[in-house]
Amino acid sequence: METSLDEALNCLTQGNLFLEQNKVNGTILFCMVTGSRAYNLDNHTSDTDYLGVYLFDSTEFLSFDNQLPRDSLSTLPDSDEVDTTLFEAKQFAQLLDKGNPFAVEVVFSRKLSYMTKYWDELYAIRRTLLNKKTVTQFLAYCENQWSKHEKKPLVGKRIYHVVR
Repeated sequence: METSLDEALNCLTQGNLFLEQNKVNGTILFCMVTGSRAYNLDNHTSDTDYLGVYLFDSTEFLSFDNQLPRDSLSTLPDSDEVDTTLFEAKQFAQLLDKGNPFAVEVVFSRKLSYMTKYWDELYAIRRTLLNKKTVTQFLAYCENQWSKHEKKPLVGKRIYHVVR
């Protein structure tokens, strides 16, 4: 997994900034560039999208004021902010347990920009995530996307997601 130091620092910086903007105390476990840049489909007008997993701070989790986030943290569509999505580690683990194709794809990505030793450990055992449930979920996703395409032809980015 080749990643430049600058890319890793940019990714970590964006992840930490996004946690701060959302008033979440946590530690970035991994962050990656996603979207067109992750698949070498970018051009001079492409923005940079980030995706990551963070660990919610245990002191926050144990306090009476805060609860573990239920949803991912994401920039709003069509906002001028850098496109960023962060999943809390438990949320991400639940997606993996369900065989979610998106989460499994992330674990198998070779475009990881920043990762900690905890992510390295998950990456080392990623093949254990490939099971009947994962295959079933992936095929269901493909069938769903294909049926959408048959009803109304998908173009550009949308059709690319079916193919990948």
